[in-house]
Amino acid sequence: APDPLETGDVNCDGKISLTDIIYLVNYIFRGGSEPCVDCPM
Repeated sequence: APDPLETGDVNCDGKISLTDIIYLVNYIFRGGSEPCVDCPM
């Protein structure tokens, strides 16, 4: 199974933060960019 920290880093900046939540909200509700699938950590 993927590491939960890697899974939560949807914008591929190497850390989990509020910007990941904003990124997901924009993706789900506003048609934003798709989250990273395989971001190198």
